[in-house]
Amino acid sequence: MTVKTQRICRVCGCTECNCSQCIDAQGYPCHWVTEDLCSRCAEDKRNLGIYGKFSVARTDRRDALGEKHYGCEYFVLDLTHDPFAKPAIEAYAEACREEYPVLSKDLIEKAKQDTCGAETQRVRHESD
Repeated sequence: MTVKTQRICRVCGCTECNCSQCIDAQGYPCHWVTEDLCSRCAEDKRNLGIYGKFSVARTDRRDALGEKHYGCEYFVLDLTHDPFAKPAIEAYAEACREEYPVLSKDLIEKAKQDTCGAETQRVRHESD
């Protein structure tokens, strides 16, 4: 016999049976966003950690059932809004530089671009 344990939010401590502090704070009950995080606490994105925000599919279809990449995990970076994405790209570029030099070069170039895709230096000079 399997005994189901009650969920407890790792931030505020509300449970499946008692989310009175969430109701007091926001006027309505929370719901579960992850196994141990309620919706009220998930509003502060710093509380989330890794969670299933994106659905990624390979364009070469090698993630189909029976293919090499079926069931693989992927991590998405937002190069437009996330200030930590560019340093992450740069670190990855350095890590793969010897084995995948073309990919490394492309990643370094991508990290130099601003959010619109134009190289930052070129835009500055053109607007001067």
